[in-house]
Amino acid sequence: MVKRPPLEALSLFNETTTTTNGFEHTPQTIYFIVDHLLSFNLLTHAQSLIAKLLSGRISSSLFTPSSLLRHLTHPHNPSLTSSRRRHLYEAIVGAQVLSQSPEDAVLYLTQMVEERLVPGSFTFNNVLSSLVKSKRFEKALWVFNEFRDRTELDEYSFGIMIKSCCEAGDLEDFGFWVFWKKWVGLRML
Repeated sequence: MVKRPPLEALSLFNETTTTTNGFEHTPQTIYFIVDHLLSFNLLTHAQSLIAKLLSGRISSSLFTPSSLLRHLTHPHNPSLTSSRRRHLYEAIVGAQVLSQSPEDAVLYLTQMVEERLVPGSFTFNNVLSSLVKSKRFEKALWVFNEFRDRTELDEYSFGIMIKSCCEAGDLEDFGFWVFWKKWVGLRML
């Protein structure tokens, strides 16, 4: 698999997952395929693979989803650049969102930021949106306040928070504050 193009390697990986020839994936085989995908900037494919692991569609007696995620995020590979590490965390956070586990997405977003990796606005907004969709308005507000200075924000970030305030019935207090901060921020640019 090492010398194969990433999508061909992924196809081979999926083939061995669905056959019943006694082959079981190890944390190392999962790490390899995820790293191989990320090395070619195939973030959505890596995210989809991780989502399959979280849902149990790919399983093994050699690991649980949580132990595998600990293995993937452990800083044991010195060849993993900070850029690739950022993409790994973004794939994990995105997979948690796809799996409808916003609290776990927040956990990995927090770990990511603690490792001084800056989440992109797409990842940050996905977490905010998943919290709002699951009616966790207080948690969305906490995430926004906690990470707004340590992540890439865009106009959608503020829009998501204003929508959250409207849905939570808190437009007067926080909703206008968010809008004002965004308006002042734009005027200062």
